[in-house]
Amino acid sequence: MHPGAPTASGGSEPSPRELCAFVSGAAAHVLRALHPRRTRPPKRRPNHRRFLHNQICRQFANIEAATQRLALSILSQKAPPQRPPPRRPPPPPPSPFLGVACAVAPTEEPCASPGPSLAALDASTLDLFDDIALTPECPSVPSGLSHCAWGQPDLRQASHFYNRLPPTPNALEEVDGLWAPEGDWDMAAVRPNLGRVLPGSSVLFLCDMQEKFRHVAYFPQIVSVAARMLKVARLLEVPAVLTEQYPEGLGPTVPELGAEGLRPLAKTCFSMVPAVQQELDARPQLRSVLLCGIETQACILNTTLDLLDRGLQVHVVVDACSSRSQVDRLVALARMRQSGAFLSTSEGLILQLVGDAAHPQFKEIQKIIKEPAPDSGLLGLFQGQNPLFR
Repeated sequence: MHPGAPTASGGSEPSPRELCAFVSGAAAHVLRALHPRRTRPPKRRPNHRRFLHNQICRQFANIEAATQRLALSILSQKAPPQRPPPRRPPPPPPSPFLGVACAVAPTEEPCASPGPSLAALDASTLDLFDDIALTPECPSVPSGLSHCAWGQPDLRQASHFYNRLPPTPNALEEVDGLWAPEGDWDMAAVRPNLGRVLPGSSVLFLCDMQEKFRHVAYFPQIVSVAARMLKVARLLEVPAVLTEQYPEGLGPTVPELGAEGLRPLAKTCFSMVPAVQQELDARPQLRSVLLCGIETQACILNTTLDLLDRGLQVHVVVDACSSRSQVDRLVALARMRQSGAFLSTSEGLILQLVGDAAHPQFKEIQKIIKEPAPDSGLLGLFQGQNPLFR
C-alpha cells in the first residue's frame, strides 16, 4: 500500500495533494506499461558527395565575391596620365621611285603633290624595292640590264614585282614602257622564282672534268651525263663554256666529254666566274646557267654563289656533279639549294629547253635521251627522310 493511503483501521486521511500525486503516478505507470519508451532513431550516414559539392559551391561563391570586390576597387582608382604622342620626324626628300608608286598604287595619286615621298606609300609598296640595288655599280646587278631615268636597274629583277601588278590587260605593257630594256627580253625574267629555262637566255657551264680527277666518285657517269648536255646544247644553239683547274698539274679535259670544239679557259680560282667574266659580259640577255662538273663542294658551289650574286639563275645538274666524298656532295647540293639554286636532272633540263615535241630538233634530242641517264649514286643520297632536302 502506498504510504499515507487511508487504512481500514481508521488512520489519518491523506491530503488532496498527496492523493493527486498518487493518482498521477499510477497513471504514468500504467501508460509506461501500455506504451513502451521509444528509442531515438539512428543517425543517418552523411552523404559525402553532397557535402563536398556544398563545400565547393561555398568556395566558388567566396572567390566570386572577392573578384567582384577587387574589380570594383580597380575601377574606382583613377586612370594613369597619358603620355604625349612622340614627335614625328620631318618627311624625307622626294623619292626617285615616284613613277613606281604611280604605276603600282594609282588610286593614291602620289604624283599630284610636288613633294611626295616614300613615307606616303604603304608597306606593301615599299617592299617592292628590298632586293633592288641603288647604284649601277653594285655587283649584284647583272651587266646589260636596262636602267630607268634615275639610274636604277630594271625593276623586273624583283621576283615579287609582277605578282602585285593590277590584273588589267595593259598592266604589263605599261610597266614595260617604263622599265623595259631596249631589245627583246624573254618571259623567264618576269617570274625568276619559277626557274624557267629557255635556249635564247641560257648557257652551259662545264667545270673541270680533267684527267687527274678520274678518281672522283662516279666520274665516268658524270662525264657521260655532261656529254649529253653538251650535245643537246649544240643542237639547240645554247652556248657552252669549258674551264680547267690548273691544267699544268691536273691535266686536260677528258676526251669522253666530246668538247673538242670548245676552247678551255684555265683557272686557279675555285669559281668559274672570274675566268668566264668576258663570256658573261658578252651576253646581256643571259638569264640562266646550267652547271655541270666537279667537285660539288668546291668549284660548283663557289661558281653557284658567284652567279647568284650577279642576279643569274643557276640550275645545277645533279646527275652531272660529283665529289670525292659523297658527304661533301650531299651537303653542297643542300647548301646551293638553300642559297636559291635550282637542283635539276639532265633530262628535266633538256625537256625544258626543247619545250615542245614539235620542235624541229626534237627527233635528234629524243635519240640522246632515249636511254636513261647512268646511275651516279644519287638514289642512295635521297632515300629516306633526309633532313638536308626537306
